[in-house]
Amino acid sequence: MGLRTGLGPGLRSGLGSDGAVKFPIARKPHLVAGAQVFKAGHTDRRGLTYGQSITDACIGWDDSADLLRELADAVRARRARR
Repeated sequence: MGLRTGLGPGLRSGLGSDGAVKFPIARKPHLVAGAQVFKAGHTDRRGLTYGQSITDACIGWDDSADLLRELADAVRARRARR
């Protein structure tokens, strides 16, 4: 799980009793989790990993899908309690 460990419970706690998200969610998914070093004019692009951020660490595709499923489950659970 890496970068997203612990995000699911935090997101679930941000849901109101009506199932509405009480804070914005900005996720930055990439195909490959993490980040890699890139310095214009210095880094050989051929050594970069396709689908991995060159700016800041991001969650990967699989973790993004899991996170969205967790959030959807939390919304459904909250709505079912109404």
